[in-house]
Amino acid sequence: MFDSADGSHRDREIRLVPRGRNYIIEELEALLKDNDVDGNGFIPTAALKEILGALDDKLSSADLDNIVEEIDEDGSGTVDFDEFMEMMTGD
Repeated sequence: MFDSADGSHRDREIRLVPRGRNYIIEELEALLKDNDVDGNGFIPTAALKEILGALDDKLSSADLDNIVEEIDEDGSGTVDFDEFMEMMTGD
């Protein structure tokens, strides 16, 4: 579960199991939407750090900062679905 900016909890679990590409895209889209508290199509980079930290607890804070800096090229402090998908799938 992830804490959102408003302090509520998200109930989506991240399960990486062999499934079709469409299923993975749907799950990633749902994960982004679950963390898009404003409904504007973006998530704050802080939420992205939480997601990445949950996926790999061996990532240090510096690792997470470097990943987010690479993804958030414009320095907006947010990540949109296309940026999120590119990061998660390498496409």
